[in-house]
Amino acid sequence: MNVKRDIRFRVYVAFTCVCLFGVAIIVKAAMVQVKEGKELRALATEMRTNNTVLPAERGNIYTEDGLLLCSTIPQFDLHVDYSVINADTFRMYVDTLAGAMAHLFRDSRKSVYRQRLEASFKGKEKYSLLKRNLAYYQYQAVRSFPIFNKGKARGGLIVTSKTKRVNPYGMLAYRTIGLFRENAQTIGLESTFDTILHGQNGNRLDRKVTGGVWMPVEGSEIEPRNGRDIVTTIDIGIQDVAEHALWSVLKQYECQYGTVVVMEVQTGKIRALVNLGRQKDGSYWE
Repeated sequence: MNVKRDIRFRVYVAFTCVCLFGVAIIVKAAMVQVKEGKELRALATEMRTNNTVLPAERGNIYTEDGLLLCSTIPQFDLHVDYSVINADTFRMYVDTLAGAMAHLFRDSRKSVYRQRLEASFKGKEKYSLLKRNLAYYQYQAVRSFPIFNKGKARGGLIVTSKTKRVNPYGMLAYRTIGLFRENAQTIGLESTFDTILHGQNGNRLDRKVTGGVWMPVEGSEIEPRNGRDIVTTIDIGIQDVAEHALWSVLKQYECQYGTVVVMEVQTGKIRALVNLGRQKDGSYWE
């Protein structure tokens, strides 16, 4: 009897411990759900999502007669979500698509493009890089290619746009136009009229998916408001003559730097403004 009682006692103790342990788990789970759940869910969401700034397109700078001194050109990064592309559609058009890509970009053979496309499709990659820094005409061409012309929902093409600042006349009036730099001093007209040229940025919510890549959340974009253009009094012909004249004098007398200002006497308008300085290699630059 004593042995049975001892065994029964041990069973009761073990059962009680198991029950208490189970109750402790339930209590802890309830505390996490009620007290800490909101914070943990918010933290998990924050780790899976990210706000991306969509920069506004900067305004252009023109001469008085409408010639473009400085502009922003769009560039496009293309990714593909292969998980939404129908298998039969892919098999039917992959060869044509590879040929179109090879013909447009001329950087790889058709067979290489096909191999890359098939590997990405086989892996069902959700955000596979297709091309970076495409010009607008290239982007429009890719959109019209087989498979991708079915749109984002069925063709899987994901487009991210960005901008690049360019001066069509190169060094001409380069210092006067100035530079817009994110992490350095902005100079010239780009600096003086920054609030007009800049516009207002937008934003987009991105979500982290399998493989650690970020995909835009459809419908989450707030479009940026583009900056306004400004018109200068610069005459590009006079600017060109003034720059070459100054360059010739500086080179002839081996000067360190020089400046030319051409003003229209009747109106006070500045028609040309040139600043040239001698570089270490002996050349002269704005």
